[in-house]
Amino acid sequence: MSQRVNSNPAPTPPWWKRRPSWLPHGHARWVVFLLVVAAAFLGYDWFRLSSLASYRYAGQGWKFPTRVYADWHDFRVGDPLAFEALRRSLERARYRRVWKRPEDEGQYRIRGQIFEIRLRPFVYPDRVERGSEVSVGIQDGRLDSLVEGFAKPAPRGLLRIDPELLAEFSDQERERRSYIPLSAMPRPLILAVVASEDRRFFRHWGLDPLGMGRATVRNVRARSVVEGGSTISQQLVKNLFLSRERSIGRKFHEAVLAVMVELR
Repeated sequence: MSQRVNSNPAPTPPWWKRRPSWLPHGHARWVVFLLVVAAAFLGYDWFRLSSLASYRYAGQGWKFPTRVYADWHDFRVGDPLAFEALRRSLERARYRRVWKRPEDEGQYRIRGQIFEIRLRPFVYPDRVERGSEVSVGIQDGRLDSLVEGFAKPAPRGLLRIDPELLAEFSDQERERRSYIPLSAMPRPLILAVVASEDRRFFRHWGLDPLGMGRATVRNVRARSVVEGGSTISQQLVKNLFLSRERSIGRKFHEAVLAVMVELR
């Protein structure tokens, strides 16, 4: 009795059942596969967000309005300058009259024929005004004296009131920003923001696991969102780089970019 031998090869399994030679056997191959996918996803997301951050940090993210100012006048000792003309110039420039010695920028006081003025900072084409204390004396329709400093007055050669703002132009987003360096902000203001928004700001790298855990517990107990666990860095990247969409994907991008900002 002869036995027939099947010469047809075994059918090829579909692609989803094939195992690459580099994958281990058993459940370990799924662990390796998931790690590779997660690393690829994180690497792509890191590269994409890094490119976005570099573009923003290059100066494209800050949109300042274009301001058009009127001309200004220079006054020196001996120049014609009436008492009322100087007062009107200060009023047009929106300086505020006070009854004690000016302490804040944009204030002035009148003592007899003397104007005590706290000038505002302003960048002129030929010089930078940093907000000086100036005393101007008017006598017989002329600028009689001009000194800088209230406590220790010193001669000053030029009086220039910052010009009047005529118009302001912006793009379709209508952002109106004014750049203020961190050194110019009052320290109590900085500490107040940190205390209310992110108490561990100086001790984390963009993410605060303790704050997130505390917020999660309180929200679960209240059965509603009563506290947010976002750091100041996360709030910054949400407002500057991302949309306000509420999704897990957006929160993940927010977390990655917050860490990038801290590292930079």
